[in-house]
Amino acid sequence: MNCPKCNSVLEKKSKFCPECGFDLTNVTFEDNIPNNSTDSSSSPSTPTTSSTTSTGTPRKTLYIIGIVIFVAFLFLLYGPGSSTKHNSTTSDFEPKTHVTEKKPPADSSDPVSLNTPFSKPGIAEITIKGTEFTDKVIPTNPSGYYSYYQADEGKVYFVINATLKNLKKEKEDMDKLVRIDAVYSDGYKYHCMLLRDRNGRLDGLYEFIDPLQPENVKIAVQLPAEAATNTLPIKVVFDFSTQKNVFTFR
Repeated sequence: MNCPKCNSVLEKKSKFCPECGFDLTNVTFEDNIPNNSTDSSSSPSTPTTSSTTSTGTPRKTLYIIGIVIFVAFLFLLYGPGSSTKHNSTTSDFEPKTHVTEKKPPADSSDPVSLNTPFSKPGIAEITIKGTEFTDKVIPTNPSGYYSYYQADEGKVYFVINATLKNLKKEKEDMDKLVRIDAVYSDGYKYHCMLLRDRNGRLDGLYEFIDPLQPENVKIAVQLPAEAATNTLPIKVVFDFSTQKNVFTFR
């Protein structure tokens, strides 16, 4: 037993505390030996331990199940079986490259020469008969009153005499059959007039020609006057939209 005042250990029959002199005659001491039956029944440790054990087991099981599900999800997402799908999905966002087959230049066809027909199938056929430089473009066989084209000052007409045949199955405006341009001195481009030459007249605009009927035409373009005497290159390009033919005068 212990002194109530200084907590010193006392002998069982002591009347005074040997340390502090406290009077112990009126103090009643109880036995400090614990009662095992009482403590065991009143101790909360047993139910607490039981409760913790009973609730801990389901939580641990749920935790393990969660880990297994997460690992399975990662395997499905990044595993070998999903690599093809992942790559195909990613490729949808990558820029697509379109490969276009290169076509040869349109004017790389065989050269056009005098008195040799050249054509675009189903469109038109042309034969060049001759060329000339002139200040005035007149019909082949003028008679009476006729139309003509006078060159501007400092200019000269370069004229190609040719035949044009419409290969379509219906009448067609001859200007819609072919576009004709002259290239002078390797860079100067001029649009040519296409003139129908018949009955001593020259007609240009909205001239419809019958299918398969050859028509005499003049292809005329104004160039600088010195083109008639110099040696600079002159080329005439016949453009059928999907095909070009080139006549090289010099």
